[in-house]
Amino acid sequence: MKMDSNKKMVVNTVILYAKLLIEISVNLYSTRLILLALGVEDFGIVNLISGIVALLSFVQNSMSVSSQRYMSVAMGQRECGQLERVFCSSFMLHFILAILIFFLLECLVPVIFDSSIQIPEQRLDAAKNLYQLTILGTLLIIITVPYDAVLNAHENMLMYSIATIVESTIRLIGALVLLVYNNDKLIFYGVLLITIRLVSMLIKYIYCHRHYIETRHFVKAFDKKLMKEMFFFAFWNMFGALALTGRAQGVAIVMNTFMGVVVNAAYGIANQVSGQLLNFTATITKAMNPQIMQRAGVGDNIGMISLSLKQCKYSSILLSYAIVPLLFSMEFILKIWLKDVPDYALNFCMLILVVSVIQQLSIGLMSMIQATGIIRNYQVCVSLCMLLNIPIAYMILKLNARAEYVIVGMIVVEVFACALRIFFAKRLANLSIRSFVISVIAPVLLIYFFSCIGVYGFERLLLDGVQNVMSFIVLTSLSIVFISISALIVLSKDERLYLFNIIRRLIKKII
Repeated sequence: MKMDSNKKMVVNTVILYAKLLIEISVNLYSTRLILLALGVEDFGIVNLISGIVALLSFVQNSMSVSSQRYMSVAMGQRECGQLERVFCSSFMLHFILAILIFFLLECLVPVIFDSSIQIPEQRLDAAKNLYQLTILGTLLIIITVPYDAVLNAHENMLMYSIATIVESTIRLIGALVLLVYNNDKLIFYGVLLITIRLVSMLIKYIYCHRHYIETRHFVKAFDKKLMKEMFFFAFWNMFGALALTGRAQGVAIVMNTFMGVVVNAAYGIANQVSGQLLNFTATITKAMNPQIMQRAGVGDNIGMISLSLKQCKYSSILLSYAIVPLLFSMEFILKIWLKDVPDYALNFCMLILVVSVIQQLSIGLMSMIQATGIIRNYQVCVSLCMLLNIPIAYMILKLNARAEYVIVGMIVVEVFACALRIFFAKRLANLSIRSFVISVIAPVLLIYFFSCIGVYGFERLLLDGVQNVMSFIVLTSLSIVFISISALIVLSKDERLYLFNIIRRLIKKII
C-alpha cells in the first residue's frame, strides 16, 4: 500500500511538472503579448476588474477546498455510494452559489464604477463590458469545481493537466490575435476569458461522465444532510479564501485609490510572478493532498502529520530553486519577459518573493488542518490576521510612504499567519511545534541562508552586478549547486535517502 501510494505520487508529480513547464512558459509569454497589445493602462484595468470579481468569488475557492476534502475522505473510507452523495451535494451547492454570486456582482456595478475605482473616462464603457464578461467566466469556473474535485480525488492528474494545457494554448492563440485586433481589445480579452473557461468545463464534464460513475447518478444520490455539512465546512473556509483575495485584490483597490492604474499593473505583475512560483510547488501539494485527506478518513493521524511535514519541507526546498536565482536576476528577467517594465514592478516582485517563501513554510499545515474537518476557529483567526493587510496598506499610503512598504506589511502579516497555522495544527492534529521547527523551519531557512550567501559571493566576484543571458545562466547554475550542497548538509540521512529515491523515480519516469 505504501509503495503503491509513493509510486502514485511520483507519477502524478511527473505529470504535473510536465504540465507546469508548459503552462508557465506559455502563460508568461502570453502575459507579455497581452501587456504589449493592451498597453500599461488597459493592462492595469484588466487586473483591477479581475481583482474586483475575484474579491467576491472567494466562495468558489472555499467550495473547491470543501469538495476536494470530502471527495478524498470518501475515497479513503471506501464507503459504498458515498462518492455519489458527495458529488451530488457539491454540484448542487456550486450551482446555487453561482446564481447568488451572479446577482451579487450585478448589484455592485453602480457602486464599483460610479464611486469606488478610478478608470479614465474614455475607457469606462469598455471596463464595464469587461466586467460583465469576467462575471460570466467566473460562473463557469464555479460550476466546473465539482469535476476538478473528482479528478483530484481519483488522483487523475493526467486529465487535469491536459485541460490546463488546452487553456494555456487558447490563451496564447488569443494573445497573438489580440496583437493584430483593431477593435476594442479589452472586449476581445473578455471574450477570450469566457472561451477558455467554457472549453475547460466541457473537457472535464465529458471526461468525468464517461469515466466516473459518481458523476452520472447525482439525482438518486442527493443527500440533504451531507449537503448541509459541506456547506458549513465551506462557510468557514470562506473566511480563508476571502482573506487571500483581500490581500491580493483588496490591496489593489487601495493602491488604485491612492496611485492609479499604473501601480495596479506593477502589482498585477508581482502577483503573477508569485502565482507562477506557487504553482511550481503546488505540484507536490496537489499530488500529496488526496493522500493526506485519505489518511484522515481512516484515522491515521501519524501518517497524516508525516505527509504534511514532508509537504512543507520539500515544497519549500523546491521553491528555493526558483527563488534564489530570481533574487539575483529579477531585473533581467522582467526586461526579457515584459520588455517595458512598469514602475514599481521590480521592487514589488522582489518583496513578493519573501511573502511566497513564508507562505510555503506552512503549506502542509493548511492541508492537515483542512483534513481534520475542524476549521471554524482556525479560519476566523487566520482570516482576520490576513485581512489586516487592507487597513495597513491604507495607513501606509495615507502617510505618503513608498508603495513598497505595502508589500513589507504583507510580509509581517504572513509571519503572524504562519505562527497561527502552527498553533492550530498543534491543537487540532497534535503536531509537535518543536518537531516542526527542527524538521521544517530550521533546515529550510538554513538552505536559503547558505545558498544566498554563496551565490552573492560568487556574483560579486565573477559578475560584479552585470545582468545578461550569460550571467543569468551562471547565477542559476550557482544557485542549483549551492542549494543542493546546502540540502545535503542540512537534511538527515533518511531525508536525503527519501529525496534521492523520489528523484531517481522521477528520472526513470521522464527517461
